Parts: sequence; C-alpha cells; structure tokens
Amino acid sequence: MEVSVENTHSRRIDAPASAVGALIDGLAGPGDRLWPTPAWWPLLLDRPLGVGADGGHASIRYRVDEYEPGRRVRFAFGPGSGLAGFHEFSVTPDGPDACMLAHDMGGRTEGTAIVLWPLAIRWLHDALIEDLLDNAERAATGSVRRPAKRSPWVRLLRAVMSERPRAVETPRDAVLARGAFDRVDYADSFRIRLRPGMPTDPYEWARVIFFHRPFGLLDRSGDEALIGESLRDMDFRVSVLVEEGRLTMSTVVRFRNGLGPKRFALIKPFHRVFVRFMLRSAVHRVGSARAVSVRS
Repeated sequence: MEVSVENTHSRRIDAPASAVGALIDGLAGPGDRLWPTPAWWPLLLDRPLGVGADGGHASIRYRVDEYEPGRRVRFAFGPGSGLAGFHEFSVTPDGPDACMLAHDMGGRTEGTAIVLWPLAIRWLHDALIEDLLDNAERAATGSVRRPAKRSPWVRLLRAVMSERPRAVETPRDAVLARGAFDRVDYADSFRIRLRPGMPTDPYEWARVIFFHRPFGLLDRSGDEALIGESLRDMDFRVSVLVEEGRLTMSTVVRFRNGLGPKRFALIKPFHRVFVRFMLRSAVHRVGSARAVSVRS
C-alpha cells in the first residue's frame, strides 16, 4: 500500500531573489543561515551542495538530484526513508526587490510512514519548514513579520521524541568531579547527546539545567564547570562536561557526619529521576529556542 503526498510551503520575502537564492546555495555548508539548527537536526551532505551530494537530516535520507545555483535545488529521497519522491527549495522573483521562497514535496509514503505521516511526520515537517522560512526572512530582511508558531501537538511530539539521558561512568575528562573530594561517598553520571549548533559552554549549560538559578561556580577548566554547596551534614559537587557533542552531568557527595547518610537516603530515590528530567528538559528547551544559529 502506498499513499500519495503533496506538500507546499511558500513565503513572500521583501528582498531580491538573488539574496534569498544565496541562502539556498549555502545549505549544509559553513555559515548555513537557512536550515533551522539547533532547533532541528542539521541537514548534512557528504560534499558541497551539488548534483550527487548525499545526506539528509535525522533519519531522513536524500541526495541532490537537480541544482540551479541561486534558484533551485531538488533532493530525491533515499531508500529506507519511508518516502519515495522529492523535496525542493526554489526562489522566484516578485519584482526587483521581493521574491517567493517555496518548498515543495511530492511522492508517496511507504511502510510505517503511511501511518506516521498523517500522525507525526507531516506535523514535524511543516514546523521545520516554517522555521526555515522564518530564518530566510530574518537573514534577508533583518526581521520576521509573523513568526511561525508551533502547535500544541508539535510541541508534544518534540517533547516525546527528545533525547533521553543514560547512566554512564564518570568520564576521565571530568577532572574537576574526580578531584572534588579526597573521599567520595556517592557518585553518579548521566549523559545526553547534543545537536550540532547547541552551546558548548559548560557553565551556560549548568545555568539552563538548574533553570538559571545554579549553585555557585566553584571552578572551571576547559570543557568542564563545577558547581555545588557545603551543608551541615554533606558536601556535594555537580560537574557539567561538554565534549564531542555530548553533555555529561556528574554528581559527587561526601558526608560530613552521621546525619549525612540518613538525609541522603531520603534524597537518593528521587535524585536520579530529577537529574534525568533536568538534563532532558534543558536540551529540549535549548533545542526549542528560536535564535538563529549559523553553522561554523
């Protein structure tokens, strides 16, 4: 069974077609100002934009089938994408100082995509393209007249599909965490993957993780920041390490007296749940930001 799909988005932009066409030419390249990362997984190609370039975004695979620099690029979906057909960006002049930027998709759904397209894929696709059109308008004119708004369903889908942290050993590179105490009574670490274009400053992440009310910054070294406090019955330190597209949060605890283990026994059942929640929430919130991120 196959189901036909046709999907079109367009926007009139108050800028010459040549200016918007240059944004199309920059897709997947250094300084790409069109594709909406880090809000969405980046468009990656195995070579500069041109016929034959192969890549995609997330699990959707495609290759460049046709390319007219400054005017149009068409991608053909690859096997296993759940889609057979094409999607393309094109720009057409609308007078000397304005143009229409369009994204067209045509073809058919296959396999599980027959069900997933109307339930989820189409909604996410539409939101991504509208974010992209916002980027185009912002890059070409300096502002966006009517920014796209994500529906409650899209926000729910993005939350459900967001990255999940996993428990790991404390990284070797987390030197501040490893050297925080001469004796450690409890330690754990959780790691989550970051999308390209997300921040790399560990203290910036610490602020986001703790909803911009982090504990005091005690030390930082390269890709790691150490925060924490000393209480009557225990000392705790939290290390935030950003390396190789991953964010790792490590907690180390040292008890100061006999009350420490008793108090921590009450906290421990909730601690790991809260850490996972805070990491996932932080990455989701940063990924949902509207700020334009230029690919380096």
